[in-house]
Amino acid sequence: MANIQINPHKSVLITNIKKQPHLNFINSSIQPQQPNIPFKFLGCWFTLDGKQTKQTKLITNEISNLTNILKTKHITDKQVCYIINTVIIPILEYRIYNIIFSQTTCNKILSSYLSIAKYKSNLATTTLNNTLLNHNIYNIKNIWDIQLQYHISNFLTRLSDTGLLSISTQIRLQQLQNNLWSTTNILQHPQPQIDGPNKNSTNFKIILLFNYLNIPI
Repeated sequence: MANIQINPHKSVLITNIKKQPHLNFINSSIQPQQPNIPFKFLGCWFTLDGKQTKQTKLITNEISNLTNILKTKHITDKQVCYIINTVIIPILEYRIYNIIFSQTTCNKILSSYLSIAKYKSNLATTTLNNTLLNHNIYNIKNIWDIQLQYHISNFLTRLSDTGLLSISTQIRLQQLQNNLWSTTNILQHPQPQIDGPNKNSTNFKIILLFNYLNIPI
């Protein structure tokens, strides 16, 4: 359909069929992906079971490797801050397209790259993080703030779209509304609670972010 060549050895077969079939393609047999094994698609990690523990670990390990590389380089404090804001943060922002980190995970990631910044700035480890986050000093970005801005702005864009993007978003919201078992609109519900796999969906977690910030839709 796209008039491109496909490498079967780099292809992944995903399906929700319980009796998982295999796919014969270009003299190769592509086996279905196990539900709990992460796979990468367009730069983001996914699992079929909807859980995000392994994706979170993969992303945090990637950031940890980047910060460890920074530590070994002979660069100034300004350079390390620049690399954090223009390399590490954009990588994180792209990886979280389909995932939402808990505030605890965000604080862990923040601590990892701030410790490198303190080291390169010859600051004590006890230096307050706000010193490095202050826009008048080092202006290092906080991943928790970046995540809030990223997901909320994208969610509002999807709602405001006039095409298929809006329709698919409305379908997902209707599924969440059905799981909520409430006549109150899920976007306006003070404490939405959902059981089942949809509670792990990105849209539901974004709704929880709106509630956390007390932002009505």
